Amino acid sequence: MALVGTIADVQYWGDLKVTLGTVAFDSSYPTGGEAYRPDIFGLTTLTTLAILPSEGLVFEPDTGNSKVIAYRADGGTALSATLRTGAVDDDDDAASNGTALYVVPMSNGTDAFFESTTAGNADTKFTVGSGGPTAFVNDNDSPGGVQVYFDEDAASAAGRFLANTATGADQMVLLSDGTHFIITYHADPATPGVPVYIDDDGASAHLRLKFVSPTNADGAYSYAAPVSTWTLTDSDAALVEVANATNLSAWSTVPFIAIGT
Repeated sequence: MALVGTIADVQYWGDLKVTLGTVAFDSSYPTGGEAYRPDIFGLTTLTTLAILPSEGLVFEPDTGNSKVIAYRADGGTALSATLRTGAVDDDDDAASNGTALYVVPMSNGTDAFFESTTAGNADTKFTVGSGGPTAFVNDNDSPGGVQVYFDEDAASAAGRFLANTATGADQMVLLSDGTHFIITYHADPATPGVPVYIDDDGASAHLRLKFVSPTNADGAYSYAAPVSTWTLTDSDAALVEVANATNLSAWSTVPFIAIGT
């Protein structure tokens, strides 16, 4: 498969068009690189392309063959993804012990942040699991965006947070470790899910998300955070191309800068 591009910003330098955004790789990287076309980057013709390093990988455009080659550090083991897991606390009084959680899109329509009218009138946060990365929640007396729901029995534990986003797209909330908390688009999230609340003064940061569980059980969720599993030494500090058929689907928000017309 070819790369999939998401445009975040467009600028003009005289006669040149400059686009910025992210690209997503697929689940089976082909030797020699992933194919691309100028329209992936919002351009008709492409003169300059930069794909920035991301999550332990280095990317090099092969402009002669219209491909992007992925490199890893030599001497390491195969790539893998760390599974982040977290819990949503079942609380029959969630609406009184917490305040409704909202997801607010940013200008590119994909990145987003959390808001809530917190009880303490101050920004708050929660963690993904005990000791996991932190998600920040802005205090706002009139939260923007849309309310977040949780579907505790969704088939995929990575798609249980739902919202009827204005863009009709999934929303990605940046976490403290550079990974993203995913809110899945759903046209009617209140049907399979129930509202999510944030307890801003909860003693355990990983249990501050609350909901009224239909089954009276805590909810579980997960997402994959890409990591590299190798370490570098002076003797193996070279780069080698990622192996054929490697699953790079977790590398879904690799930044790019493209110039053309």
